Amino acid sequence: MYSPKVAVVDSGVDKQNQEIMQHVIQGFSFQKRTGENGIIEEKNFDDVFGHGTNCIDCILQFAEQAQFYPIKIVNELGKTTSSLLLAALEKCRELPVDLICLSLSVTQMLNPAMEKELRDICNDLEKQGKIICASECNNAKDTIPAIYKSVIGVGELLPDAKKKVLVDRAASVQVLADISPIFVAGKSGRYNFFKGTSKGNAYVAGILARAIQTTPNIKSIQEALNILEKTDDPLEEIDLECVGKLQTDEVGQMILEKVHRRLLEFGCTSSLNEISRYPFLSKITGVNFFNFYDFISGIYRELKITKSDYHTIKVGDICILYNLVEHLRRNMCYEEKECCFGADTKV
Repeated sequence: MYSPKVAVVDSGVDKQNQEIMQHVIQGFSFQKRTGENGIIEEKNFDDVFGHGTNCIDCILQFAEQAQFYPIKIVNELGKTTSSLLLAALEKCRELPVDLICLSLSVTQMLNPAMEKELRDICNDLEKQGKIICASECNNAKDTIPAIYKSVIGVGELLPDAKKKVLVDRAASVQVLADISPIFVAGKSGRYNFFKGTSKGNAYVAGILARAIQTTPNIKSIQEALNILEKTDDPLEEIDLECVGKLQTDEVGQMILEKVHRRLLEFGCTSSLNEISRYPFLSKITGVNFFNFYDFISGIYRELKITKSDYHTIKVGDICILYNLVEHLRRNMCYEEKECCFGADTKV
């Protein structure tokens, strides 16, 4: 199977994450000279913001054979400049990549000369057969380079959509994708929820990388759009049937007790009955998108869940207390089966 080569122009990659680093061919970093004009290329592409690692891990969930060239231009505050973006895309000219993932956009008006330079580089990369996926800015329309004809622009799905990706070739931004949160690797060995058009764009890049694994000759935007049009991933429905309910069996009660004890450490003062009536990620529990990893990793340790794959955590699993308990139960059952199997096996 072919290993698609993907340049991810973002904040770098978490070099502590050995699973991801096995897929990294080479990394680069571009920074502005201190106190001077001009840009320098550096070797430190470690991700101190987490966004680039999010993108790479998202792509790997769809294309496990993908290999990467992370190009770091985003700083620890999540900021970059148009000149750094130009430098990164210039680098892509010389790299043997199939895809370029840009989960970022230009949010300020460029001067005409710089805008022409950006457009020309994107045109040249398209002619090289390198497919650029660029996200539309959250809460903004017609941002560049997403609207360029040489780029697959990715925006947000409408609320009534039934599939995770829709294509409109006549639109300025041709692709609308699912932006709902997924749980992926971030900085410093941690996991976090990744959402918005950045996630939608990485998802689209992942779908295309998956297709290139088996069909390496996908080299044009039209061919890529053909792939996306045929993608039939349905949007997951979130089950809210058990809002206000609590488990009554022995195992369920045990898990509830441990969850409640853990929530006390996050400043929660509500009863389980009250928590069950509200979204789990809320002020009621003290758990949110930003500290959920601290919460769930502690619960996994409490329940001795060691064979955990954080990627399996879906929004529907943690939207309400009842669903969270069932998610933990499923992981515990898996663990117990493994232990039983080991105990019964004789050498």
